Amino acid sequence: MLYPIYVHVGDARHAHGVTIPDFPGCFSAADSWNNLPAKVQEAVEVYCDGEDMEIPAPSSLDDLMRSPDYAGGIWMVMDIDTSRLDTKAERINITLPARLLRVIDQYVESTNGNRSAFLVEAAMRQVHAATTAPKRAAGKSTVKKKDAKTADLGRASKKYVTKKVNQASTVKNVRAAVRRKVSN
Repeated sequence: MLYPIYVHVGDARHAHGVTIPDFPGCFSAADSWNNLPAKVQEAVEVYCDGEDMEIPAPSSLDDLMRSPDYAGGIWMVMDIDTSRLDTKAERINITLPARLLRVIDQYVESTNGNRSAFLVEAAMRQVHAATTAPKRAAGKSTVKKKDAKTADLGRASKKYVTKKVNQASTVKNVRAAVRRKVSN
């Protein structure tokens, strides 16, 4: 949704200060104009985190511009992704192995926390790690090409192991054959 934000323009020594009128008491700052949208989104997410509140509708920019509370800065309209706002907890039913639940409860008790907060934090860490991990380019192999000598050695080893596996009657014989070949 497009929300009006009020920016107190910074300079070389000061960051741009941001006030978000539709979220009273929600402020942010950014060193550059390019960082402003991400900082505003982050500030609103933190403001709403776990609060039992309705997401406010954007105020009229015309009405806000007439307010004497805002002077000396500039107005902008910023797109805030309200789908990312966590405003109300929802009860769910999950199934965990009994042993894991005991381990979680022991840990939570030792840290004076609670089970729900622990599970939320663990899930958020996992999601963050998965979404910030480097992505492999589609269709690109991460395996480096081997030089001809290494490739020949690999084919020879594969032939040798295949031959020995076919000859061996037990896993023990295969292991002994591979150990002998590796030590030679």
